[in-house]
Amino acid sequence: MRYSLEQKFEIARQDPTERGFGLVLEYGHTVGHAVEFLSQGRVLHGEAVYHGMRVAGRLANVLGIFPDAEYQKQLQLLSRIEIPGIPAEISVGQIMQGVQRDNKKRDKGLAFILMQAIGQPHRIGQGVLTPVPEEALEQVLLEYRDALL
Repeated sequence: MRYSLEQKFEIARQDPTERGFGLVLEYGHTVGHAVEFLSQGRVLHGEAVYHGMRVAGRLANVLGIFPDAEYQKQLQLLSRIEIPGIPAEISVGQIMQGVQRDNKKRDKGLAFILMQAIGQPHRIGQGVLTPVPEEALEQVLLEYRDALL
């Protein structure tokens, strides 16, 4: 835990406004913030980000960015934590609308922090934001919701 905090503080020190590499601290937050908001307090921030990390991992895997072996490692790591599911009344459509309000949204669509390996964000040039087709996100969200139900 201490090592994780030290890493986070170092990233925040180098990029306190989280506009460059510091955006990696937002991993899982795109879907996480939507779920947290839609739950009206029933899903805590960390729980929502957990779900967002699961979705981001699968999304990167589906897009061919996060190899199967790395995706399985992430699933194994996250499975060590017991987190309540997303409330059943929160629909995929609502989450899709919620991510449209994300602060990382770009003029031409959605952008996510995605991993190419555990602890290694996918980069496009110097940036850590990856454009994501809405159809791919919707497919992954539907798959994830089905697995939770």
